[in-house]
Amino acid sequence: MGDSALLLKTENVTKRFGGLSALTEVGISIQRGEIVGLIGPNGSGKTTLFNCISGFYKPEAGKVFLESEEITRLEPHQVARRGISRTFQLAKLFYNLTTVDNILVAKHLTRKAGFLASLVKTRTYQEDELSALGEAERLLALVGLSEKRDYAAKDLPYGSQRLLSLAIALSSGPKLLLLDEPTA
Repeated sequence: MGDSALLLKTENVTKRFGGLSALTEVGISIQRGEIVGLIGPNGSGKTTLFNCISGFYKPEAGKVFLESEEITRLEPHQVARRGISRTFQLAKLFYNLTTVDNILVAKHLTRKAGFLASLVKTRTYQEDELSALGEAERLLALVGLSEKRDYAAKDLPYGSQRLLSLAIALSSGPKLLLLDEPTA
């Protein structure tokens, strides 16, 4: 994978569930800056491919590359740390937390201050908290939810929950954003 513009590549990705082949030798290439749509009927394997790319499923065969690194066998949090973020068909939210707190929880991947700093409330921790809050506010504005920053996620209409999911996915500053059923 020597092409520096190549962001994501799958080679012969195959995923089976029992006797059913959900994916058979799927190969895709996505260049940096490209917007790509994966279109197909229900049950055609779109979500399964997203799950293989993001580490939620391990394919029986094939490989997944992010830039030049093979990520096929990495766990979801390791894939996320390398720059792939995603939304899900159904919103995955902390329903009793506010919209802003949902984003702050998600931002833990990019936080600089560690656990000990949070206990002692060091200056680095306080600066990190302010930075994270500012970024959460920016993301809420980006998806049009600023006025609902203090609403519990469970109190948002479904469409707003989907927008919050998008803000959460963007909170890690991903290289690649996978949107599963973005128009649902």
